Amino acid sequence: MTPAAAAPVAWRLISLDGIVGTPITVDAGLDLFNLEPGDPVNLRGSSAPVGVWSQTLGPDVALTVTGASASYVAPVTITRTTLQFTYAVGAITDVVTHVILPTNERAAIGGTWVPLSVRGFAHAAL
Repeated sequence: MTPAAAAPVAWRLISLDGIVGTPITVDAGLDLFNLEPGDPVNLRGSSAPVGVWSQTLGPDVALTVTGASASYVAPVTITRTTLQFTYAVGAITDVVTHVILPTNERAAIGGTWVPLSVRGFAHAAL
């Protein structure tokens, strides 16, 4: 997995009477670009108050949410696939992007991903 730095989104709330409130910072975490199919993936949002996770791009995954954290298993795909998730506190949002590598040259055997070819030669016995 290759993380990419992402700057959190920060907003300062100003009430109608002009009193400046506590700033709210929403951070959905790092972008990841080399996830393998079947990888367990954890999302950790940060904000006060706790925000809401939603998937906004890519094939649906079973997103398990617990407070500011969420998790899913990277889907099996035959092409490079991009997933995006949004972490939101009201109208303030931040997006994280995850890229899943294709499975066209790997197979799950006994719970382990095994290459189907080595230097152009296909494995005869799987």
